[in-house]
Amino acid sequence: MTHASENRMLIGKRIKEQREAKGLYQDVLAEMIDTKRTNVANYESGTTAPQPYMLVKIAKALNTTVDYLVGATDNPSVRNDTPSETIELSNSDLQLSLDGQMLTPQEIKLITTMIRTTRS
Repeated sequence: MTHASENRMLIGKRIKEQREAKGLYQDVLAEMIDTKRTNVANYESGTTAPQPYMLVKIAKALNTTVDYLVGATDNPSVRNDTPSETIELSNSDLQLSLDGQMLTPQEIKLITTMIRTTRS
C-alpha cells in the first residue's frame, strides 16, 4: 500500500468514525458540506481524498479539526487556544458602542445596573 493510499484510508476512517459518532448519515453530511453522498462514500472508503477546502468543511461539520482528520493529532476535539481568564471590568473601564455611536457613561451604567438587577 502506498503512502498516499494509507493517508486516504486514514482520512476516510476518521471521517466515518466522527460522522457515526454524531449520528449522521452520509447524505446528511453531504448536504452539510454541499457535496454529493457518493463523494462522502468515496472519502470514507479511501477511494478519493477530499481537497483541502473540503477537509475544512468536513472538520467544521463534524466539530473536529483538519489536523485530526489527516492524522496530525489523535485528539478529535476542537481546541480553544485562547486562554480562559476572567477580567472584572468597572464602569470606567468600559467603552461600548451601539449603532456606530459610543455609549455615554450614563448609558453604560444603565446597562450594568440592568444586568445586576436581572441576576439578583
